Amino acid sequence: MSQPRPRLPLRVFDTVQGIYRLAFEHAGVLVRLSWLSAALSVVATAGAAYILPPLLGVDLSGAVSQVIDAAFGAVIAAGVHRFVIHGHRPVSFYYFRATREEALFMIAALLFLAAWVAGNALVSAVLVALGLVRSGEGGALAVNPVAGAISVITLATGLYFTVRASLVFPVITAEHRASFSRAIALTGGRFFGVFGIYFLASLPALAILFLLSGLISPIVFEVKPDQSVAVRPESWWAIGLFQFVGTIIAASISGVTLARTYLAITAGPRIIQAVGTSPGEP
Repeated sequence: MSQPRPRLPLRVFDTVQGIYRLAFEHAGVLVRLSWLSAALSVVATAGAAYILPPLLGVDLSGAVSQVIDAAFGAVIAAGVHRFVIHGHRPVSFYYFRATREEALFMIAALLFLAAWVAGNALVSAVLVALGLVRSGEGGALAVNPVAGAISVITLATGLYFTVRASLVFPVITAEHRASFSRAIALTGGRFFGVFGIYFLASLPALAILFLLSGLISPIVFEVKPDQSVAVRPESWWAIGLFQFVGTIIAASISGVTLARTYLAITAGPRIIQAVGTSPGEP
């Protein structure tokens, strides 16, 4: 009778160090994998916001932009995962690929989004039906403390299951299947370690985006005489630039983080000790 495979330890800080190092040393590759899809996403989102409302008579640009972001984000994420896990690099300055793998990435991302939207809508409907949330003076919502507690629990539950199922993306690349059960099995008993990796790995990206938003805010927003804040019509280029750079940073770092976390769990010390070597060579 074969012995069960030993459980490999998850080295949180070593994994985060590997993520930082890979992202820094291979920043050029990550940009090549992402810039074209990021640019197409900005153009498509702007086009949807401009064309759809007068055409349909209703503003669905928000929902459409979510689908657009998922589609082009899937192209970037799949490319980053192939680079980190298999060592596949783009052969030219631009990269765009649409295969079954990208389709699975997009479907998985939309399922995560749909689960969050449906869960929040269901909880909100229940709270309203129970009278725990109602309209107050001036149209403001009056929230019962019980409703606040339920909302916090709902958020924590959603976060828990999101982290537990998040490795479905590297599973698609490494194992060629979209298996949420496999992703949940990989993170079993490792929630806090995986969450810690995600949190620490995201800090530099969040700092860069926060700094960038501070730089462009005076360009995008203006304070009117009545102290209200409005978006400057001529600032479209700054908004597009922020979306472009933000997409590159968010999609690249999240892809590297997910892929390296998967390798840390499945390959253990072999991949951690290889930090700084070519990705795909644990």
